[in-house]
Amino acid sequence: VVRVTARHEKFAPVTVSGVPVGSGQFLRLAFRDFAASMAGTVRSVDGEPIDRAIVSVYPTTAWNAGLYEPFRAESAIDGSFRITGLRAGAVRVVVRHPKYSTIERSVSLHGRSEQHVEMFRRAEVSGRLLGEIATPFEQLSLRLRTETGELARCDVRKDGSFRFPTSISVGKAALAIERGLAAFSVSFSREHWLSIETGNEPIELEVRDPSALVGRVVDARGV
Repeated sequence: VVRVTARHEKFAPVTVSGVPVGSGQFLRLAFRDFAASMAGTVRSVDGEPIDRAIVSVYPTTAWNAGLYEPFRAESAIDGSFRITGLRAGAVRVVVRHPKYSTIERSVSLHGRSEQHVEMFRRAEVSGRLLGEIATPFEQLSLRLRTETGELARCDVRKDGSFRFPTSISVGKAALAIERGLAAFSVSFSREHWLSIETGNEPIELEVRDPSALVGRVVDARGV
C-alpha cells in the first residue's frame, strides 16, 4: 500500500492514500485549490548573500513520519530562492548549508509568502572532561545531538580532551557519554544540555562514577 501525490506549480498538491501496489487500479487525481508560494533570501548575519543553501518545506503533520518528500529549492548567488506548488496552511521550513547552522521555523502559508533567513556560521566543539573516575578517559566516547537533529561523535583522549570532527549548528545540543561508565556531575546523568555558539571556548565538564542501583528480582513466592 502506497500514497500517491500529484504536484503542479500552479495548484496545491493532491494526495490519495491507501493505494494497493500491483492492483492495476486507475487513479483520478483532481487539482482543486490554487497553490501557495514562498520566496525570499538567505543571508549571513553579516548581510552577505548565501548561495547553494537548501530550503526545504515540510507539512507539520508529516515531519516526524519521514515519509514525505519535501518541496526544495537552492538559493541563487544573490541568496534568493522561490518555491511554488505549495498547499496553504502550516508548514515547517528548514534551511541547511555545510558552512552555516541549520535554521528551522514554522510558517503559515497563505497565497504568496516571503521568508528572509539569516544564518550563523557553524561552530567547532572541543573541550576536556575533568575528575577522577574508575574508567580511563580513553575508554569513553561522546555523542552530540542538536535540536535540529544533527549527530556527531568522538572519542575522548587519555588526558580527558576531546574534539568533534565536524562543525556543529549553533543552538541547544545534548552532549552524551555514549560509551564507558561515567556521568556528568552537573546533571548526575550520562547526558547534559549545552548552548553551542560560534567562537565558543573549549568546554570543561566534571565527570563522576555513575550511581549504581543494586537489587534482586523475585517472583510472587519470593524466589
